[in-house]
Amino acid sequence: MKEKLKIIPLGGLNEIGKNMTVIEYGGDIVVIDCGVAFPDDDMLGVDLVIPDTTYLKRNINKAARLRHHARP
Repeated sequence: MKEKLKIIPLGGLNEIGKNMTVIEYGGDIVVIDCGVAFPDDDMLGVDLVIPDTTYLKRNINKAARLRHHARP
């Protein structure tokens, strides 16, 4: 059976910030982006808003690389 390529957006859809895309192929996972967003005014006590990383936590043994880009 052929291995499937999975592209899984974990955050950032219809949102500014909070981007995270996972590419999974075979037994490997590559995380392309892991963005954060600043909270809205009504989110008292929250410093940063991050994507839902539950999928990565469940599949941590497959995580191969993390690529991060930062803007100065």
